[in-house]
Amino acid sequence: MDPSWKVCPVCIAPVVGWLVWHRNGIPRQVFTLHEGRSVIGCGVDCEVRLRGGEGIARQHAQVIFSGSVARITKLAETACLTVNFEETASSPLIDGDLLKIGEEDFKFKCL
Repeated sequence: MDPSWKVCPVCIAPVVGWLVWHRNGIPRQVFTLHEGRSVIGCGVDCEVRLRGGEGIARQHAQVIFSGSVARITKLAETACLTVNFEETASSPLIDGDLLKIGEEDFKFKCL
């Protein structure tokens, strides 16, 4: 989906942000986040589906947008989640936050 779209033409949920996957400082892929709950993991039921085998659980974490507030929470007990280089089980997110989900690096962007 084009990042400039405000509404997904398939699910009609408003676009509220993105996770930008980085490897070695180079953006590799952009994942669109919609209003409400977005589950991140390697499972087929995840809105943000990542490759498994690199420390990514089936349902690793979730991002919930409520109003203008975003929060990330890890879902798997053994999941690794850091926000701005601090390990956490749950944290509010603001535009530009750096995330590590498993062994993968992301930048959080929101409208």
